[in-house]
Amino acid sequence: MIFSLRSPLQFLRLAFVLGLLLSGVGLRADFGNFETPLWQGTCHNVTAGVDGRLKLFMRPEFPPGSFSGYLSITGYLYGSGKITGKFGQNGRVDMTSSDPVTGVAIRWQGYLKDGEIAGEYFVAANPSANIPKQVGEWSVKAYAKSLDQAASQNQQDVEQRFKRHFIFELEQSLNKGSTAQTYFDHLHPIGSADSICVTDADLTWRPGTTEASKKNVMKVTFDALLFWEGPIQKQGLTRIRVTYNYELQAVSDFKIISTNGKTMDDTKKAAFEIGKVVGALVVSALMAQ
Repeated sequence: MIFSLRSPLQFLRLAFVLGLLLSGVGLRADFGNFETPLWQGTCHNVTAGVDGRLKLFMRPEFPPGSFSGYLSITGYLYGSGKITGKFGQNGRVDMTSSDPVTGVAIRWQGYLKDGEIAGEYFVAANPSANIPKQVGEWSVKAYAKSLDQAASQNQQDVEQRFKRHFIFELEQSLNKGSTAQTYFDHLHPIGSADSICVTDADLTWRPGTTEASKKNVMKVTFDALLFWEGPIQKQGLTRIRVTYNYELQAVSDFKIISTNGKTMDDTKKAAFEIGKVVGALVVSALMAQ
């Protein structure tokens, strides 16, 4: 979770992914001056002294001021899952999340100011899961407005906004279930995967199209960080670059940019497994036409 346990020096991996099918249509969040549904930042578990990366998606609910959504935790902390919350006076933000496996509850609090939400989180103890009470800090900055928000007609701005939403959904999909471990097993001989973080992406559009939507993506090249732990290397990090061609329905290029661990000689299986996830993002949009 966003909480961490090393017993000794080992994390308890807990992951849950909610599929958000954007398909070119964003979900608007607009509470007063709050117009951004997608946020990005970091989290720090003070109890364990471990850092993580955080992406946060919010959508408005009823009554006004309430929201639901999803948070994606990567790095050496875990806890991706659904959230519910509300905005209060003076920029106050309160939200909760819980792990579906252990039932561990996390309470988040913070304040929105100058395009940033910062605060603390509190993990309730769960003796049955051997999880003690833990605390931490978190902060996120405005990352992307919704895709249906016509604040700018600039095509470059629209495509940049779409790319950031695409990255968020791709990261969710790549961490679903035990998929991160599957990639790791095809890249490294021993160890366990913590998470995979998508850091950037370059989208190639189908010729003659103007709408920034998944059905019009012809090719995507993205960079990602695979966080893992081994018997010797406790904070493993592998950087990969993947190109997926939707015309070919296959990964056309796969590179390990850098790693601090031993890699397998053949990485074709890793490319194949990642390709299945990346391909499904656009295939679902095409089938919905």
